Amino acid sequence: MLLRTTVVSVLGASILTPGAAHAAPVAPGGPIAFAVLAHGGNGCPKGSLSTSTADDGAVLTAGFTKLRASVADRRTADCQLALEVTHPAGWTYGLRRARVEGIADVDQVGGGKITLQASHQGAGTASRLSSDVKNTIGAWRVTDEFPNVVYAECGAARALQLRVTLAASSGASGGEPTPVAYLAAGTATVSAADLVWKKCD
Repeated sequence: MLLRTTVVSVLGASILTPGAAHAAPVAPGGPIAFAVLAHGGNGCPKGSLSTSTADDGAVLTAGFTKLRASVADRRTADCQLALEVTHPAGWTYGLRRARVEGIADVDQVGGGKITLQASHQGAGTASRLSSDVKNTIGAWRVTDEFPNVVYAECGAARALQLRVTLAASSGASGGEPTPVAYLAAGTATVSAADLVWKKCD
């Protein structure tokens, strides 16, 4: 169940999300801004999520305090953000990339996996990418682009949904269990530069 949270930045245009749309080489002119409408998941319970935006709303960063997976207790953890994207009328968009950062303590035998999924509210398709984490003690970052871009439907107000899932796994080395492995996400960031655009008819 998604938890409602305070809208950080709203500039007033409706979300345009594929009727007939044509790929555009450049972004539309006019303001583009993000706001968190709701969030949910076992990795971001109520009170554990913070948000900040740039002055113009074009960059949004969500901070996590509970998004942590560990072989000692919870092996998977996830958080889904429902985002409002305000942009000029007559355009639709898709999310090309999101940046997620955190810390980990995993060895070569144990490991972790970070999965990002982007979709639009009510749509049956999603963009998804996964990144494996091994032999890492300290900071990690995922900045890869999604292998496919899913565009929102032209003319429909739908939230952009971004889900971050962490999974921790253990292994054995020489018959002995590996040390406890964990994976934690600190922030997820999206910006106007991470969107790709199409012109709607």
